[in-house]
Amino acid sequence: MTKRKWMRFGATPMLLLGLSAPFWMTACDPAEVCDADLAASLKELNIAVESLVAVSSDIRFDVATACANIATDLGETDVPTITDADTVTDEMLTTACNKASAALDGALSAGVVINIAIEGGHCEINADAQFTCEGECGVDATCDPGTIDVRCKPGELAVKCSADCKVGGSCQGTATVKANCNGSCDGVCQGTCNGTATGADGTVCNSTCKGTCTGECKLDADVDVDCGVDAYCKGGCDADFTAPRCEGEMTPPTCEVDAECQAACEGQAKFEASCTEPKIYVEVVSGTNQALVDTLTANFGKIVEVAVDKGPLVVSASADVATKFADASAAVGGTALCGAVTAANLAANAALATSATATVNVSVKASVNVQGSASG
Repeated sequence: MTKRKWMRFGATPMLLLGLSAPFWMTACDPAEVCDADLAASLKELNIAVESLVAVSSDIRFDVATACANIATDLGETDVPTITDADTVTDEMLTTACNKASAALDGALSAGVVINIAIEGGHCEINADAQFTCEGECGVDATCDPGTIDVRCKPGELAVKCSADCKVGGSCQGTATVKANCNGSCDGVCQGTCNGTATGADGTVCNSTCKGTCTGECKLDADVDVDCGVDAYCKGGCDADFTAPRCEGEMTPPTCEVDAECQAACEGQAKFEASCTEPKIYVEVVSGTNQALVDTLTANFGKIVEVAVDKGPLVVSASADVATKFADASAAVGGTALCGAVTAANLAANAALATSATATVNVSVKASVNVQGSASG
């Protein structure tokens, strides 16, 4: 199970995220003056916000750095200098990414035609964090969290399948574990391309790939495929399997958990997701621009990771966590003593959640725009 984030403190006031110590570390324990379910929800919401603030900062830094590198490499001037996550702002990110988009638009309008292959890349939510959180939410009874394979939404469950991956699923490969493919490959196709293949070795296929794929192979509508040893099947295994991972969202547990606490738990799982950056291959179809090839190869992976995988996960949970803070605030306001103990801290963390959510939205929008510019 995941480790919980506890902090020790002494007589000296402690700051967390620029605020006074969280309410459950103050002299008056909310569990003593608030409804038990409400106290549990407030605690887990604050843990979720801590994770949200951290991941929003990481995403902003990663996207801003990638954009600044692309813009600078392609000759843009007055590009913001991105040095660390603590000093970069939403405005700096927006400026850097606008310049990156402009530079890409300029390069691709000058007669250079490229194809981009994306190898690998996925996010696995922290299911253990969600299970542990849900156990803390169920204060009246033990909450059995279930298992990843049962609770992960079918289309988001990836496994090593003992049989064929079925129609509607996809086989996921990497550079070291190539997946068998009979469908559209978003990585490098080795085998037969029933369409136009580009690149020195004909490895970027714009149609059906029959062979192996180093990225995700979305299976054709009329075929089942054995993905291969150690390759993953996503959304299409009806047989025995091993090593399940959830790449999206889990259904709620069978036990009853209030909406605020459930949002906190889902948020923790998504904000603490483990993501693998995709590898980028750039094939030049016509024209010459080595700087474009080099900068996309080096920096475009982070753009894709945030635009396609990590960003949508965080966006899907951040707004809900921010909303549930407002709901929890309303509940706290109905109890005088509970409100006196928790209201100030709750309001401050609600503001943090709103600010972090805005940062995530800015970062994802910028990454999507740059991705679009690179696609021509």
